[in-house]
Amino acid sequence: MSYEQFVKQSVLAPSGITNMVIGANTEAAHKPREVKYYPSSAYSLNVTRFDAHGGWVASPIDMARFIVHVDGLATKPDIISAASRAAMTTDSGIKDANKNDPNYGFGWGLPQWHNGAMDGTIAFLQVLPNGYTYSVVANTRPANDGFAFNMSGVVQNVIKNVSKWPGYDLF
Repeated sequence: MSYEQFVKQSVLAPSGITNMVIGANTEAAHKPREVKYYPSSAYSLNVTRFDAHGGWVASPIDMARFIVHVDGLATKPDIISAASRAAMTTDSGIKDANKNDPNYGFGWGLPQWHNGAMDGTIAFLQVLPNGYTYSVVANTRPANDGFAFNMSGVVQNVIKNVSKWPGYDLF
């Protein structure tokens, strides 16, 4: 079984995700529902070789479907054990090149977030301390937001200013 098939069967399907795929290397070979990436230099990347490193094409909804199945909250059943989640969301203590602690577990920034950024795309996914979860993606990577923290801040500001959320599952 290929890596992509395993992830689809063992991770994505139990999370209710059916449309995620490993992306294409060229605009001409793009997958169904895959966007065009900007700038055109984004197509110089070998995305099919990135697989787990950033090769997946996902909608924000599918990213949110995934995270609610690994967040440790009672709203949806998790697809990982509590021990695995604890390892992923506990500071690893591994220092960066400047001897700083980046507050990163084995899989998630802490408390629970992850970003993605490369030429042509940028994304951010987070479970906030209050339990709200969000996902945001764009098909370009602005020079002033190399790792999506500005984009994340905008979404968090929107969340803070919503006066009333629907009382039902949004997906």
